[in-house]
Amino acid sequence: MEPMHSFEVDKIVKSIKTIQIKEIGTTIKFATKYQNVSRLNQQLINNMLQAGTGEYSDYIKEKLLDENKINELLKELISMEIWRTECLPIMFQTHDFKPDTTLPIEIGLAHEINILTILENVLFHSDSLESLEDRALDLIDYCHRQLNAVISAVSIGVPEESDSHQLKKNNLHIKLNEDKFRISALCLSIFFHMTNNLDAVPISAINRLLNKINLPQLLVEIVQIQPWTRGDKAFYDNAWNEIKDRRHVTKTEGMVYAILFNMIAKPEMFEKYEMSSTNVSSILKLNSYVGQQHVLEQFGFLTGLKAQLDYIQVQGDQFIQTHNKNSNCALIIELEPEIRDDIKHANPRVISIAADQMRFWMKDGKDFVPKFAAEINKAFDMDGLMKMEAMAKVRAGASIDTRAPPECGVCKKEAMKRCGACQLRWYCSAECQRGDWKKHKKLCKKIGS
Repeated sequence: MEPMHSFEVDKIVKSIKTIQIKEIGTTIKFATKYQNVSRLNQQLINNMLQAGTGEYSDYIKEKLLDENKINELLKELISMEIWRTECLPIMFQTHDFKPDTTLPIEIGLAHEINILTILENVLFHSDSLESLEDRALDLIDYCHRQLNAVISAVSIGVPEESDSHQLKKNNLHIKLNEDKFRISALCLSIFFHMTNNLDAVPISAINRLLNKINLPQLLVEIVQIQPWTRGDKAFYDNAWNEIKDRRHVTKTEGMVYAILFNMIAKPEMFEKYEMSSTNVSSILKLNSYVGQQHVLEQFGFLTGLKAQLDYIQVQGDQFIQTHNKNSNCALIIELEPEIRDDIKHANPRVISIAADQMRFWMKDGKDFVPKFAAEINKAFDMDGLMKMEAMAKVRAGASIDTRAPPECGVCKKEAMKRCGACQLRWYCSAECQRGDWKKHKKLCKKIGS
């Protein structure tokens, strides 16, 4: 993928605003938002792959910080979660809901993953984590819900097939279940960023991680049930991959161990963990896992975690009293997350929202979906078109400056608009575009075909 122009990034980032739940999959505005977020996500992934090279850029992250849009993305993420977990089940249970296509629903599900991927990427940086402030509590609770969901997903079977409409619903059920593994893996990465950058996270967030949601205990359960392993396959790198060596610890499992190391082996975090006999019993279960030779060979840093577990075991009952006496969590002011409650307060009748969306897709879907799909496709057509544009400039002997805004194809002024059909020709105004149409339409139709 060719780099986005900085002015395009500016325009997209400035336009980020939390969409209403009722608009998900039912408006062209949502389709435009999806393709904009998709492009940002693709560019961020491309930037990440260029890390360590001279072409690497943090421009998108910096712009999100400058415009205070990371919190806005978090609000949208939680809005999408509410739609997925509260509106979709109503649709699945409605026997009369028989849409010709499930595209709007699938795009809604993909949008949540795109937003989460962007957040996971930018929150690698401590300044992005700092910008969350107390909103980190909302993100922690979101990630906690997704880890619990992936545990429950392990026991969910594949729905039986029936008629074509029911098959579409069943396929969505399967996609929803599979998406839980992608979402939870991204949430693990966010937890790692938080526990690896304690100075960037408020003390209230650390307290919530350790003592409210009790993340160490949850991760011990995950280590035991291994939700990202299914038969001879393991989930990592956003896909199910064949297990070639049972002794090999996958990236996803390794991330769980890394988070546990940060919370238990690092004194600055572990001292804030309120200890009880239940917590001690839980974390000591890790001994049989991290003590395995092949695990220690693959993740050498886990020797520190193993040493801490051995120390706790040797101390016995005395450890709990000594630890809590020296704990630094007594003066923490307890805060609660607010975003989810605020969104649900603004949308008290999710049943009505789901009903309206079903009626819309059943009644107006045939006319709406082609327009919706055309807007969505802009996000995927850009790569080829931008590559063609870059190649044309190279052939013409011109240098390519991806940071400079493009020129109008007519008057050479700074351009802010593209041809809506081919997305290749730039214009500064509607007047220039109309004046150029006679010349451009042949090329435009050729590219479109």
